[in-house]
Amino acid sequence: MDKLNPADTRPPVAQVAQRVREQLRAETYGVGDKLPTHEAMSDEFGVSVNTIKRALGFLQEEGLIVSRRGQGAFVRVSGNDVPEDDPSESNGRTIDDLYGQLAAILERLDVIERELKRRH
Repeated sequence: MDKLNPADTRPPVAQVAQRVREQLRAETYGVGDKLPTHEAMSDEFGVSVNTIKRALGFLQEEGLIVSRRGQGAFVRVSGNDVPEDDPSESNGRTIDDLYGQLAAILERLDVIERELKRRH
């Protein structure tokens, strides 16, 4: 797959979750298959490992994958059992707005942490 679309207004975490959801629906990965490592997915989509972890967390909450510490993430649902639409879309822009707000908060927190480290 290609890198994320820079013109897409959704936060990268939402875009990654949707792209993996599409891969599951297309049966790129079947039930029981192990997904690529966080690092491999980070390279594939051109985002940070943290973004990949957050996106997979959303998919786990949806019941599409299961993560096992030290083993990786595995497919629980594929093919037609995967919803076509991003669940965040069913609530209008509300979830996307929350993703955006969360991303902004994380960026501010990062700035604060760097400033605190610089002072000490």
